[in-house]
Amino acid sequence: MAKDIVCGMEVMDGSICIYYEDKLYCFCTEACRGAFLRDPSKYIEEHDRKVD
Repeated sequence: MAKDIVCGMEVMDGSICIYYEDKLYCFCTEACRGAFLRDPSKYIEEHDRKVD
């Protein structure tokens, strides 16, 4: 199961997913997908800080 990078909810693979810079990101809703697409670097940087 994947985690929505915007809100943190667990999502099923194959739900609302896109490839960005050769990495697959899945989202719980179109709203989260839209937020990510408006500013991908914000969410990627936040996610990387939480993982470290």
